[in-house]
Amino acid sequence: MTTNSPTLSLEFDRWITESWHTDKRYYGVEITRDLFGMWVLRRTWGGLTNQRRNSKSHAFAHYEEALKFFTQVAKQRRQRGYVLED
Repeated sequence: MTTNSPTLSLEFDRWITESWHTDKRYYGVEITRDLFGMWVLRRTWGGLTNQRRNSKSHAFAHYEEALKFFTQVAKQRRQRGYVLED
């Protein structure tokens, strides 16, 4: 007896990770896919000279929605003087 269950593709080639910093702060964003098939955008931020940090995750049904939010975050980081890390 065989079961035909759908397989989940995590699509690693579409995952994105970017980091920005100022002289005192850092900010990171990554898009990944979870085991339920949702696209997850995770934002992390904190101080470079202290132990304060935080994060927030947002779930999206479609990759394009996550990418649009990612683009908005990147634009906002640039406007606030953050520099993209190499």
